[in-house]
Amino acid sequence: MSSSPKYSQAQLERERRERLEQERQRQAAEEARIRAAAAERERLQRLENLKNQSIAQTEATIAKIQQKSPEIYPQDSSELAKRGQNLLNSLRGVTTEYQLQNTIQELPKIEQELDRAISRKRRDDEEKKRKAELEKQQFELEELERQIAQIPQADAIKFDSAGRTAAQTALKALRSAIASGNPQTARSPLNTATQAVEHHIASVASNRAQWEQQKAAAEQALGELEDLIIGLKAD
Repeated sequence: MSSSPKYSQAQLERERRERLEQERQRQAAEEARIRAAAAERERLQRLENLKNQSIAQTEATIAKIQQKSPEIYPQDSSELAKRGQNLLNSLRGVTTEYQLQNTIQELPKIEQELDRAISRKRRDDEEKKRKAELEKQQFELEELERQIAQIPQADAIKFDSAGRTAAQTALKALRSAIASGNPQTARSPLNTATQAVEHHIASVASNRAQWEQQKAAAEQALGELEDLIIGLKAD
C-alpha cells in the first residue's frame, strides 16, 4: 500500500512543499539579514555623522576658550580647556547614539561656564577700575583741600571771600559724591571743585598783588607828602 502510486504522489507533494517552505524561509532569512546589515550600516553612518558634528562643535568651543583666554582668569581657562579636551576624547570613543547623546550634554555646560567665567572677570575688572578711579578722585580731593589749606584764612576772606565759599561748597559736594562709591557721580563735582579751587587761588594771588601794589603806591605817596611837608616847614 505504501508503494502505491497514490501514496508516492502525496509524499512527493509534501516533500516539494517542504522544500518550497525551506527555500522561502531561507530567502526570508537572507532578506532579513540584508535588511539588518543595511540598517546597521545606516546606524553606523548616522552615528559617524553625529559624532563628527559633535566633535566639530566641541573643537569650536575649545578654540573659543583659547580665543577668550585673555578675558577670563588663567585657572578658569585651564579648567575649561581640560574639560573640552576630555569631552573630545570621550566623543571619539562612543559606539552608540545613546552614549553620544549622554556624552555631548557636557558641551552646553562648558559653554555656559565659559560665559560665566567671562562675566566674572569682567565684573572683577570693572570693580578694580571703579576702586582705582575712586582712589584717584580721593587723592584729587585731598590735594585740592591741601591747596586751600595753604592759603591763610585771613587772606582768603579778605581777597576772595566769595571764591572761598564757592570752593568750600564745591569740595563738600565732591566729598559727598566720592562717598557714594560711584566714580561717575564724582566726575562732574571733581571738575567743578578743581575749577573753583584754581579760581580761588588765582583770585587771592591776583587781589593780594593788586592790594600790595596799591599799598606800596600809597606808602610812596605818603612818604613823598611827608617829605614835602618837611620841606615846607624848613622854608
